[in-house]
Amino acid sequence: AVKAEKAEKAVKAVKAEKAVKVEKAVKAPKAKK
Repeated sequence: AVKAEKAEKAVKAVKAEKAVKVEKAVKAPKAKK
């Protein structure tokens, strides 16, 4: 149960990180224009 919980948190952290990167990638080109 503990391992599954840690794995779940890791997955959420990775997803959050990717979402932030995507958000920055989307906003960056708009800021340049």
